[in-house]
Amino acid sequence: KMESADAGTLRSILKNTIEEVLSEEDYKPSSASDLVKVLNEKTLIELRNHSGRKYIVQYIIQKKSDVTGMHISSSTVGTTDDVSCNYRWENRSMYCIGHIFAI
Repeated sequence: KMESADAGTLRSILKNTIEEVLSEEDYKPSSASDLVKVLNEKTLIELRNHSGRKYIVQYIIQKKSDVTGMHISSSTVGTTDDVSCNYRWENRSMYCIGHIFAI
């Protein structure tokens, strides 16, 4: 039987997916949207192993040199049964933030 994912499992999925897809990549504006698409697809495939919830996946990739100020993002899930998790990653040329909502 498949089980729904808890926050620790979601964080592990985000971490592993980001590292698998981006670890050897340098930021290129021409490929950023394709990388986000690959991240989303791989994450959703992994989440199919966890039933009982609907999942919303979001990734943001930003070039390091474009970061000129502070960026703040906040998300809230609606009930005590919902789960939300994010993971922040960086390499020499970019930042990536992944977020999963399990509702």
